[in-house]
Amino acid sequence: MSRLSCLYAVSAACLLLVPSVAAQRWSAKDSLDALVRIRQERKDNFSKWTGVFFYCDVGDADRVVGDGLCELFFGEAPSFSRVAGVRADTTRHAETGIFVGLLPNAQLLFELKATAVPGVPAVSISIRARKRVDAVTRIFKGSEPTDTTTRHGDLILWEQSAIASGGTARDLVSALSPVLKDIVREFMADFVEGRRP
Repeated sequence: MSRLSCLYAVSAACLLLVPSVAAQRWSAKDSLDALVRIRQERKDNFSKWTGVFFYCDVGDADRVVGDGLCELFFGEAPSFSRVAGVRADTTRHAETGIFVGLLPNAQLLFELKATAVPGVPAVSISIRARKRVDAVTRIFKGSEPTDTTTRHGDLILWEQSAIASGGTARDLVSALSPVLKDIVREFMADFVEGRRP
């Protein structure tokens, strides 16, 4: 019979019981191996990007919130281009990046979702680095591959999100502005590191 530990108690009653287990300890070598793997994944993900489209999708968000945050997001493109050493363009139209072919495979997508409930302002933002891929995959029948097929879609290589609520539309823009800048700059640091020889 396993020993149980109480993680949280109210009025002397345990709300959550879990078996007690010894904590896994990471060695210095484990940590170093993980860091090497993360750096290699960044290199694999970003080393061949020649540029980035900053694409803003605000859906039906309030104009003040949508326009304010998109302009802020687009305002980070010149700095990104200068620091990362790649071309950075901005668009609110997905087909510009996907179909014109200027930079067809590399997008930094800023997506904003807002509540539709009057008087309950809330916004969720997400920034994703994505790449369009066409991949050949195996089709299995049982445990044996019987054929191949090509799959098409977006591969998410990096993602961060944030949520804010309350106040006015301008309050939401003020609250999310520094967060949005921090997220773009965090991606930029990972991107630059992934492109180092």
